Amino acid sequence: MKSKFLTLVALGFAMTAQAANINVYITGSTAGRASIYDAIQQIFPAPITITKDNATLNNAGRANFVKVVGADTYTIYTSWSGSATGVGSLVNNSNVAFMVAVGGTTENPTTTSTFNHTADIAFSDVFQSSTPHSAVPLNDFTTIVLPFKFFTSEGSPITNVTPQLAQYLYIVGSMPLALFTGDSAHETHGVIATGRDSGSGTRITTMAETGVGAFSNVVQYTPTVAGTLGANVEINGTVPNPLITTLDSPVVTHAGGVTLVVNQPIRGPGIPPGAKVLTVDSTTQFTMTEDATASQSITVNPTGIRGGQNVSAHTNVGNGGSNSGGTVAGYVAATTEGLSQDGRSPCYYLSYLGVSDGNTAILNGAVECQYNGVTYTPDNVRNGRYSLWGYLHLMTRPDVNSDAEAFASQLTGALDGFPGTSGLKLSTMRVSRLADGGLIVNEAY
Repeated sequence: MKSKFLTLVALGFAMTAQAANINVYITGSTAGRASIYDAIQQIFPAPITITKDNATLNNAGRANFVKVVGADTYTIYTSWSGSATGVGSLVNNSNVAFMVAVGGTTENPTTTSTFNHTADIAFSDVFQSSTPHSAVPLNDFTTIVLPFKFFTSEGSPITNVTPQLAQYLYIVGSMPLALFTGDSAHETHGVIATGRDSGSGTRITTMAETGVGAFSNVVQYTPTVAGTLGANVEINGTVPNPLITTLDSPVVTHAGGVTLVVNQPIRGPGIPPGAKVLTVDSTTQFTMTEDATASQSITVNPTGIRGGQNVSAHTNVGNGGSNSGGTVAGYVAATTEGLSQDGRSPCYYLSYLGVSDGNTAILNGAVECQYNGVTYTPDNVRNGRYSLWGYLHLMTRPDVNSDAEAFASQLTGALDGFPGTSGLKLSTMRVSRLADGGLIVNEAY
C-alpha cells in the first residue's frame, strides 16, 4: 500500500484522494526529544496542534502532534522513556504509555490519561549493541550528534570532571569535594552522584566514555526536593521599593496560592546568586536572606522573581535512577542547604545531561562543568577535543509499516537539516567513532 506520508511529501501537503487517519508512535531517547520535536514541526509546519505535558515543549516527556491536510489527519504520538528502554520496547514489540489528549492543551504529567500502544520508531543515544536488547536486529539510521555535559549544584566549586573522578564517584556514590578542587579545606565537604536509570542512553554514553563501563552497576542518589516551583514559573514577586540599596532582609510580596519553604532559592532579574527564603511570613509574603545580597543593590522586576527548589535529603537507589533528563535537571538545579552524606557537609550533586536539559538546569541554578579539562562548545566536539558525545539513532523494526517507515525517512532528513537545540549536524563533524565511548578518529562521519 502506498504511504500517505509519501503522498503528503510528493504533493506538498495537497489533499489526498481518500480521507485517512494516520498515526505514528515514537519512543526512546529523552536527551534527543527537543531536536525531534523541532524536526516534527519542520515536516508539519503551522498550523499544527501540539499537546504536551509540560508548559515548555522541549521539556515535555509526552507530546502529541496533529496535522490536518485536506481530509487526512496525521497524528504523531511521542512518549520518552530512555534510549535502551525504547530499543527494548521496539525489539520486544511491547506497549508504551502514550498520552490520550490531542486538543492542544498543556496536561498534568501525573494525572493526564494514557493508553498503551506499541511503538513504530525508537530514538536512541546509543548503538543497539550498547543495550541488552539484541533479539531482533533493528534498522538503524544515524541522524545527528548528541553532546552531553556534567552539571553540579548551585554554589558548588566544581569546575571540571575527569574520567578518574567519574569512576570514583559513580562506583562509590559519594566522595570528598577536595578531590575535585585540590583544596584540603574541602576534605570534609562532599560530592554525591545522581543521574539516570540503566535504560538511559545518556547514562550509557557517559559511563562508557568515562571508563565506568556502559553496563556497570553504579551507586546513585535520588534527591527529595522541597519547594513547589520549577523552571519559568513566576511567583509575581514585588519588593516595597523597586531599588533596594540597603539590603536588610527585604520582605517580598508574591501571588497567593504559592507554597514557599525556608531555604527555597529565589531567582530572577537582579536577584544575586544565593538568595533564598529566610522566613515564610504569610501566604503572600516571605523575607529574603540578607547575607546572600549584603553588598549589592537589587532591582526587582515585579513579575520576574521565580522560586527554585532545595534538597536536604535523598535516597540511595543503588543502580537505579530517573527515567527523565528533565527530572535530573531539577536535581542539579536545586540548592543543597542542610545536605550531608557520609559525615561530609556541605554536599553538592553531580550529574550528566544532554544539552537541552542542561540549558534548563542552568536557567534554574545549576553549574556547568568542563569534561577532562575541555569546555563544551560545538566546535570542540566537531574537531575531537571534547569527547563526551554520541549519535542519535533512529530505529525501526524490520516489519515496520509503510507509513511509519516513510515518516522515519522524513524525520531523518529533517534532523540532518535542522538538528535543533540538542544536537549537531553529521555533515559538520570532522571526527567520528564506531562505538559508544569508543576511539575518536579524524575522519568525517
